[in-house]
Amino acid sequence: MIKIKNVSKIYETKYELVKALNNINITLPDTGLVCLLGKSGSGKSTLLNLIGGLDYPTEGDIFFNNICLNNLSSDEIANYRNEVVGFVFQEFNLLENLTVYENIKIVLDMQNKKDEEKINNILNELDIMELKNRKIDELSGGQKARVVIARAIVKNPKIILADEPTGNLDQKNSDEVWKLLKEISKTKLVIVVSHDKKSATNYANTILDIVDGVIKDSNFDVSENNNFDLKNYEYSNNLIKLLYKKVFNTKRNLFILAVITMTMAMFFYGFSIMLTKFDINESHAEALVNNHKNNISIIKNDDKNSYTMGFNVSEMNYFSSLIQNYDYYYGSNLIVNNEIFTFNFNNTNDITEYYKFYRNSDFNTNIFVDLKENKFDYLGRYPSEANEIMISNFLADYIIRLGVNNIDNQALEVFNYNDLLNKEILVNNVSFKITGIYLVDEEIKNKNTINIDDESLILQYLYRYYINPNFFEISNFNKNSYTNMTLGLKYNNNVTVNYLKDENINLNQIIVGEDLADNESITIGDKIKIQPYDLYDLYNIKELNYELEVISVGNITTINSELLKNINLSHQLVKEIYINNASKTQLNNLLSINKEHIEFKTAYSEDIANIKILVNQVKTIFTFLGYLFSIVNILIISIYIHFMFKSNTEKINTLYSLGIKDAIIKEIFFIKTLSIGIITLIITYIMITTSTILGNLIISYNLGYSINIIKFNYSSYLYPCLLIIVILLYSIIFQMLKIKKIFIKNIPKIKI
Repeated sequence: MIKIKNVSKIYETKYELVKALNNINITLPDTGLVCLLGKSGSGKSTLLNLIGGLDYPTEGDIFFNNICLNNLSSDEIANYRNEVVGFVFQEFNLLENLTVYENIKIVLDMQNKKDEEKINNILNELDIMELKNRKIDELSGGQKARVVIARAIVKNPKIILADEPTGNLDQKNSDEVWKLLKEISKTKLVIVVSHDKKSATNYANTILDIVDGVIKDSNFDVSENNNFDLKNYEYSNNLIKLLYKKVFNTKRNLFILAVITMTMAMFFYGFSIMLTKFDINESHAEALVNNHKNNISIIKNDDKNSYTMGFNVSEMNYFSSLIQNYDYYYGSNLIVNNEIFTFNFNNTNDITEYYKFYRNSDFNTNIFVDLKENKFDYLGRYPSEANEIMISNFLADYIIRLGVNNIDNQALEVFNYNDLLNKEILVNNVSFKITGIYLVDEEIKNKNTINIDDESLILQYLYRYYINPNFFEISNFNKNSYTNMTLGLKYNNNVTVNYLKDENINLNQIIVGEDLADNESITIGDKIKIQPYDLYDLYNIKELNYELEVISVGNITTINSELLKNINLSHQLVKEIYINNASKTQLNNLLSINKEHIEFKTAYSEDIANIKILVNQVKTIFTFLGYLFSIVNILIISIYIHFMFKSNTEKINTLYSLGIKDAIIKEIFFIKTLSIGIITLIITYIMITTSTILGNLIISYNLGYSINIIKFNYSSYLYPCLLIIVILLYSIIFQMLKIKKIFIKNIPKIKI
């Protein structure tokens, strides 16, 4: 029994309030065919919407037996439509993608029922069995009308609601539909909205005229029946699959575009994360070990002057402690007679192509190296005693051609390599004994033209001397005294003082420069404190204080030359530290050191430096592209969702009227959107993995050795996943708003 009590319905348009129903009071029986007649806009369809649970009254109550529809929740009103109401639509509202059988069966799926026999019986009763497996677009209007009626009655509802069911049919098919509805009304309440007054008169048990939202005559004799409970149906899994695969259209092109843009965004973003997280030093160390090139040089590179180009005391202490268990040796400058040693020749006239490199002798090229570095064949023997050195065949050629002096400071006469062996020479007042000659390349000197590779080889070894590991300790060089180029003075540990040395001043006296005297108010007779300080940390001196008497004020501060005589500069200024056979851990530890003016040189240093620049450039570009594609993807997904709902709104409304719950619609569209994320994630992971492998192979191929610059890390997989989740959350929220708009705003306005 339907009871409508004081029901009014007001719609708010852009310009006015429209009262579709005005204080309707009516009670309808459990069976029979009731026909609602009236002009368009009189409120017929609105009343049908209210009875069908598709809309709520503005005022008043609607009861089905003991149930007040106004008080039902969204799920409960869906259960009401699912169990109690069957709809027959003027436009049929069949699901085009399904067959006749599937259109009818979907109603039973909503009740989690399987009854093929019942469906077949109804198809036979309505004389449409031969249409069972046809698609909807293959049917005529009359056939569609029968399918709609079959769908409405298959679930055995209490009420059939039909809005202009014959409006689009010819007279013959219209009569057949009226007859069917009449037959159904024997056991159910059938409410028909129609403009066909003649058919209504012929078939209806009762006709209600609605004029301007008011029913003229509404007197019925009905029996009360208050014993009815709504069931809460669980939908079948088949329903979910059917809706996902066949009912709801997906804009294929937009779906593919959404997957592509999201995949590109995730790939670029994930790969940039991988490049951000990559450890260039670890890759460098790994490549060196894997390719058996695990030697490394530590180089001091500070070009302020010749002294800062070597390791100072603090740096040597640091590295000596660090590498004490490594296989290492040094390459050093020799400081003798207070100068860095350079090799000079007696005669540099008539120079040919091969000998032109003599002028490259400076503190950068004259390097004394532990003889363990030597990998060349050699003549003579390794150095073992004081002042003994082994020279290259290049330098031997230069000595023979350009000449040097012997220990007596006379020109040394030598004509071949053997003549040089065990000879003592005097260069820049420093004596050496040549015990061996290592043979780098004996053919270069015979070439008419020296190419770039030859030049590089000559410059590398021309002034490279191999020495005994204890060379600097056992050799008898004169002590290096301090110089004002390396040792400074301070007044009161604060003011830097320029100074000269003069042996005619007493040890405890000082001549103060005019600037110092004026600035610090120093006068003759004052006793002041002077402290030596190490300009480049070369002396390893402790704090020293000298109290000196001011005997005069002059142009520049002057002290006795013997005052600091015990401060001596080491003969060895280490330029490079060579480490052999380092492990991956040792190499990684060294390469990870970040100290000013310290460089590390390996067989792959230049390549690694270029790779680092390239990686940073690629990372910047990929990060930008990742964000760009993310923005584009959000736009594409928004468009995809918009058109997906736009193209499926009619189907959603149809299913809604059949009793589908909001949650199922949300679930289906969530799965559709989620599928974009899942497909994207799979493709992204494949692309990242493949690109990592291929990237390393391409880099290794171009370099000519194996190296893994790009390494797998969880962040490159995790962050794209998180970004996908963020985009999907946005998509879900956007979907929920779309669904809400359809259910709340569109449903009350649809014509059913």
